[in-house]
Amino acid sequence: IDETNDAIRNNPIQQYRQHMQQLGESIQTAGDRISNFGKGLQSIGSGLMTLSTPFVAFAAYATKTGIDFEQSIAKLGSTSGATSEQMDTLRESSINLGEAIKGASASEVADSYNYLAMAGYNVDDMMSAIEPNVKASIAFGSDMATTADQTTDSLSALGLSAADTGHYLDIVAQASRKANTTGNGLMEAYIGCGGMFRELNTPLEE
Repeated sequence: IDETNDAIRNNPIQQYRQHMQQLGESIQTAGDRISNFGKGLQSIGSGLMTLSTPFVAFAAYATKTGIDFEQSIAKLGSTSGATSEQMDTLRESSINLGEAIKGASASEVADSYNYLAMAGYNVDDMMSAIEPNVKASIAFGSDMATTADQTTDSLSALGLSAADTGHYLDIVAQASRKANTTGNGLMEAYIGCGGMFRELNTPLEE
């Protein structure tokens, strides 16, 4: 994941792919030349050709990672209707959270943002809700998109807002440990019965 986020932050897709492939190809060319010096140097040439393989493979990996991230950002832009400046903010936030939170990637954070946007959150609401969602998904052992989707649906069923996300997810985490169930399973239950809790004016903590 760290390599994924580094590839996204530091390298334009095409430039990175070209650079890494050229490096791998140049090493392989050197290996070919060395192997021509004679039987005694063939092992060196073979070693250099083997060394080039991870560079080329990583270039392909970094390229796919960058493409996946750009696709997630493009989907988010379409769903959220955010301005160019707001999209820059969401892009940078996705990368930063992907780097700062162990177990998260920038693409996953961007996908979580997309689910928040689908729930009708504006950019400010999304920014306030994203970090609790990312941390909760890791704690629950669930993918971030599913957690974001269930969080927004259960908050809505309970009559809560985006500003309540952090407090709500803390309560879900505590309740799931006591009830011997998953956080995602508990949120799914809240989606079904949240309306009843709201009608009875039952405090969330209960």
